[in-house]
Amino acid sequence: MRLGNFSLPAALFLTACVALGMATSLWVAQRIWQEANNVRINSYALSILNHAETVAQSLTQALIMLNDTDSPTCSADDLNRLKQAVFEQPFVRDAGRIKDGKITCTALWGGIPNALRAKGQGTNN
Repeated sequence: MRLGNFSLPAALFLTACVALGMATSLWVAQRIWQEANNVRINSYALSILNHAETVAQSLTQALIMLNDTDSPTCSADDLNRLKQAVFEQPFVRDAGRIKDGKITCTALWGGIPNALRAKGQGTNN
């Protein structure tokens, strides 16, 4: 049997070559798409990691600054140091002192006459 100018085996061979070419093209396109997504995901993960490191470094600097003081707890100098830490560190929203499980002062509130129990401290959470 002949199909136009082609014999049946030649037509089948041509069809098989076209199908193989299409399958190969789809496979290559899929691999390129996967690699592009891997690059995008790795870039995003690196961005998140860099941000987490920046936050951790900021918090560490604030803690070092707040622990390096000779001022009495919640004195005017201590409150100024708390305010300075909050002002200088972009990821610190407030800083305070805790004594015996109670918040005694913070940079934003100042001295707290009736100390508040720190969340997670004691038995009444």
